[in-house]
This record gives sequence, C-alpha cells and structure tokens, in this order.
Amino acid sequence: MRWFGLARAQRRLGLTGVMWTAIGYDWSLGVEKVVARSMAGVSPGSILCLHDGRELRAKPDIGVTVEAVRRLAPMLLDRGYRFETVSRLLCPTN
Repeated sequence: MRWFGLARAQRRLGLTGVMWTAIGYDWSLGVEKVVARSMAGVSPGSILCLHDGRELRAKPDIGVTVEAVRRLAPMLLDRGYRFETVSRLLCPTN
C-alpha cells in the first residue's frame, strides 16, 4: 500500500518502489487459498506479495505464510521458475 509521504521517503533514502503482481492475502486466508491465489497470479517476472506478520505485536502468527512458501517454492521450481531479488529483476546485468 502506498501512504502519504512515501515518495518523499523513497527519494530521501534512494529507494525504488515496486508493486506486486499477485497477493496471497496470507493474513486472512488459509494455506490452500493463499497457494491457489499465488499460483494463479504467477507469470515470468511476477512479484508475489506475502507477509512476515501484519499484526502489531512482537511475535505475530506467520504460520500460514511459512506453510504457503513451503508449498509454493517447489511448485514454482517444478514449473521452471527461479527466485530473484527485486534488484536483479530491475537491473538484470547486476
């Protein structure tokens, strides 16, 4: 999500903003649905949006996300995808 002041903060910190191609809704859906949503939105160059905890607490429950990634990674690799950093996607020669 974008918020007021984001562009200014990005400029100040020298950051490039990117958006995702597919979002898993891993904070509100079960593992099966997160995997299905993510796989349905995948194509070459996709950026999947998953979260490492949305709750504002010291130890948020990230079990759904962890299990979804555990299932997604081999599925994507089996289909010939590979994992890259956003920096590598934006500047493939680096």
